Amino acid sequence: LDAKLYGEGMRGGKKVGGLEDPKEQTAFVDSVTHEEGVLMLRLLLDEWDKADKEGKDPSSEMVDLYLRGDGDRLLTYALAQLAGDKVPKDLGERLLKAIGEERNERQAKAIVEILKANPKRKHFFAVGAMHLLGPKSVQEYLAAHGIKTSRVPVAKPTTESAPAGKPEEKKQPAGAGAGN
Repeated sequence: LDAKLYGEGMRGGKKVGGLEDPKEQTAFVDSVTHEEGVLMLRLLLDEWDKADKEGKDPSSEMVDLYLRGDGDRLLTYALAQLAGDKVPKDLGERLLKAIGEERNERQAKAIVEILKANPKRKHFFAVGAMHLLGPKSVQEYLAAHGIKTSRVPVAKPTTESAPAGKPEEKKQPAGAGAGN
């Protein structure tokens, strides 16, 4: 999705950039030991196997919840995946802080700086859906700076743009916009 939004912006002659660099995006890896990382990977693979046996697709379920605008259920679903009852409590808490709170604050600070540096420009920012949910979300940090945000309405996914001869794929939803 990032590449699609980036490409659309470039084709439209817009200024594009990121709110985090790759090292910042993956900094949560530093919050876990090797053993904890292996455990999380095993639990994730077990969940995917279970879902596959039940004929479910967790990624599609999350996209569907997002498209319906059901943020509460999406957050509950994602948190269960990240910090379910099989994940040691301290590990789940550290991951939630590193992946959620710390990244949300970092992304919001980057948005604030961009808006301050270019107050006359119109801006569109896209972040992952999970950064827009629950307490200490990107919007909460932005609201503390007096910045209003809004969810960009998303049309139902279509397959009309799938190239001939290739499997059809759902279009992914866009993130949220922020402006001043």
